[in-house]
Amino acid sequence: MDKCPSCQKQRPTLDPVPFRRGYDAEVKPGYEVARKYPSTLDRIHCFCECRESPVFKHQTLLSCFTETHAAGCGICLKEATLAGQLKDSGYSDEQAARRVETTFRTDGHPPTMMLASDFVETAVRLSPAPLGLSIRFLDRLQEEA
Repeated sequence: MDKCPSCQKQRPTLDPVPFRRGYDAEVKPGYEVARKYPSTLDRIHCFCECRESPVFKHQTLLSCFTETHAAGCGICLKEATLAGQLKDSGYSDEQAARRVETTFRTDGHPPTMMLASDFVETAVRLSPAPLGLSIRFLDRLQEEA
């Protein structure tokens, strides 16, 4: 599924296979998510600040996976992993992007897109729960709102 005609980043994502050995366990699955859901990752700001970096100048989270940058960046990998879990759970591209940005946006950083609510953002940051549990928790909060 590596094709995304509407994506800002037109370079293909790197093949996940070379990342199966010699890298942290989450690297190969991160690159698999980028290949599976390029249009989703193309909507997400990467909060490791590589877009603002004079070295990388990445346009979106997808950019991180068109080179080896993501293989050494826990933030990129965590954002992609969450996006993949959300998409696998049936979220739309917009919903997944909004949730990822709500989770990873830092204080003072302007959101790339309109966020659902400041309360949800705070709940995610304070929650010590594993990622899957956090997703269910946020779904419940939004249903109650």
